[in-house]
Amino acid sequence: MAEPDQKRIERKALTSIGKPIHCGATPDPTEEREELDEIDINHFITTLAEVAMAVATRRLNRKGSSS
Repeated sequence: MAEPDQKRIERKALTSIGKPIHCGATPDPTEEREELDEIDINHFITTLAEVAMAVATRRLNRKGSSS
């Protein structure tokens, strides 16, 4: 049987998921990154920069057309 505190937490949940979800373990900071990790990180940063540039361009275009 669940403790009263647990029931209260479940009622305040933002999703319908009953129990908390835990993230998988992250690599130990002493471990060296592999080449594929570096590629993934670089790809993520590049994609993030492209999205930021697209948003900025869209905002500037919208601002320019309203004047």
